[in-house]
Amino acid sequence: MSAPLTYVLNRVFVREFFRAHAGLFTFCFTSIFCYCFYIIPTHNLPPDVFIRENLRFTLSLLTAPDMTLAMYTAWFFYTLKSWQYTGRQLRINSNAFIFYSVLSYPRHQQYRSWFTIQCTIHTPLFAYSVLVLITGVVYEEYAVAILTPIYVLFLSALSAVYYVRLSNSRVGGDSGPGMLRQAGIQKSFALLPLYYLMNRGKLSFAISKLLSALALVSIFYLFEYEAGDVRVPALIMLLIATAHTWLMLNLYRFEEIYLSIGRNLPFRRTHLYFRQLSLCLIIMLPEIIWLLTNFGLRQASGLLLFLAGLSMVYCTLLYRTGIHVQRYLQAVFMLFIVFFILILSGGTMALTAVSFLASYLVFHRYYYDHRATVRT
Repeated sequence: MSAPLTYVLNRVFVREFFRAHAGLFTFCFTSIFCYCFYIIPTHNLPPDVFIRENLRFTLSLLTAPDMTLAMYTAWFFYTLKSWQYTGRQLRINSNAFIFYSVLSYPRHQQYRSWFTIQCTIHTPLFAYSVLVLITGVVYEEYAVAILTPIYVLFLSALSAVYYVRLSNSRVGGDSGPGMLRQAGIQKSFALLPLYYLMNRGKLSFAISKLLSALALVSIFYLFEYEAGDVRVPALIMLLIATAHTWLMLNLYRFEEIYLSIGRNLPFRRTHLYFRQLSLCLIIMLPEIIWLLTNFGLRQASGLLLFLAGLSMVYCTLLYRTGIHVQRYLQAVFMLFIVFFILILSGGTMALTAVSFLASYLVFHRYYYDHRATVRT
């Protein structure tokens, strides 16, 4: 029986987690409730029609694909937040007894207890899933209704695996700070900048994603989009790539300061170029998912290549300027103006090819050039 272990973990982690984040939960619940049920229309409506329209808007919002994708992303970060909180609590000396209590149970019972704990932490997510399930059945949106609770259960199961590995790896010595280090994950040298971003660059990542979201909303609001006109989505790709320039600067600084030995490794520059391209695409994965779900396959593929080319221009520009913030941002601003004019002129396809060619030439020329000094 793992009930005693579940009870102890619940007292140590779940209650304190909700208590520590009570302000966040209150703000989110109040904001969503007021937004959905107290929307003030632009024209006068009878009370019964007003209530019916608000309810219809709320129900349609729950099953909207864009809203569902945004909620899935927010839930993923919520799960990461719970991982961070649990790992921080496990490092407290007063909670050291938990390791020995956990290890007194077989692994399958440990997993069962941690799964129950994470499901309790995911209580707000399950409540939302039930609401989506009911709404999906009413609106006959069965895919969203079924996938939403499955997604929450998947996050809970993944969290239980992480907690089991974390609690078992911590006994016998401190494994050092950081979520990935505690979990004992084998880290590839090529992905070390990505691990650094997940561990130390959360604020820069969040700001970049916020700017990307603002770009999506503002462009569709300011410009009228017509099917077949690639200029409006191309402007969005330009703004998305530009929004990630500060993130690229931080990753480049990390590589230059801590991973400069990488230039001595026997890799071809072509391989390193595509490795850098893969890292950029991983960072912009949420935007790529949005792109693939909102455009046709042919147009989405072209826009994805365009986004990748612009991102590599901004990324490889750092090998020319070095970590000189003012010089780099000035160059980014000038390139943005040039790209903006070319997009409005209808030169998106030509700009895609030129971007890949120019970025590769810059990378090939300046990757081993140590005159690009590190300046903070």
